[in-house]
Amino acid sequence: MMAEATGSRKPLVEVAGVPLQAAMVDNWSQIQNFEAKPDDLLICTYPKSGTTWIQEIVDMIQQDGDEVKCQRAIIQHRHPFIEWARPPQPSGVDKANAMPSPRTLRTHLSTVLLPPSFWEKHCKFLYVARNAKDCMVSYYHFQRMNNVLPDPGTWEEYFETFVNGKVAWGSWFDHVRGWWDMRDRYQVLFLFYEDIKRELWGTGKITSLWPRMRSLKKSTGKRWMALLSASAWSSEQVSKALKRWPRPQPEEALRVHGTYR
Repeated sequence: MMAEATGSRKPLVEVAGVPLQAAMVDNWSQIQNFEAKPDDLLICTYPKSGTTWIQEIVDMIQQDGDEVKCQRAIIQHRHPFIEWARPPQPSGVDKANAMPSPRTLRTHLSTVLLPPSFWEKHCKFLYVARNAKDCMVSYYHFQRMNNVLPDPGTWEEYFETFVNGKVAWGSWFDHVRGWWDMRDRYQVLFLFYEDIKRELWGTGKITSLWPRMRSLKKSTGKRWMALLSASAWSSEQVSKALKRWPRPQPEEALRVHGTYR
């Protein structure tokens, strides 16, 4: 059941079966007609999957580690959120259109809802996936304090809402699986939140993340895909799976160094 709006909170509106904020849906034509450029880099995440963190890492790499340059503007201005819409503020598309190339942009949109021009122009994509359990907990508390989103209700109610994909930006399962399936068809650097956390604090070499490509050993890949297939499970089965969520160990990740194709 989709979370209901209370007070100043507005209900979500579905586009192709994916719940989104009403203001975004009102601006959907502009979003879908967005003109990507071949040298665009799009940072893609499901909500609460380390979006701001990876944006800052990318910006630090792009600015050669210059902290002053990285403080030139707030992150929303450095990397426009393409589906952002909250009139009378400029939309994410407006901000992106005003930027010179090469642009670094961000989105929470799934592969199904992404503006077609990103695929047509063969842009580069950086996707970060976070395990469902931590993502759900973070999203729940974020939604509790964010009055733009519907009231999440109790944890038990929110659990059902999340598992059934009735939160903003839709199903975690469909979102991650969709981008996973695109990783070999387009220029997608597919990263895991847990790997970034381990590598960043373990080595301090954030630049090592840039050339790292998206392959995993079968043992880790099977665990991920088992959970991704859980969209057809019952709530009880999902609950058990989340409790058993395996955190990948360093030796389980197959590191492939190189550059974007």
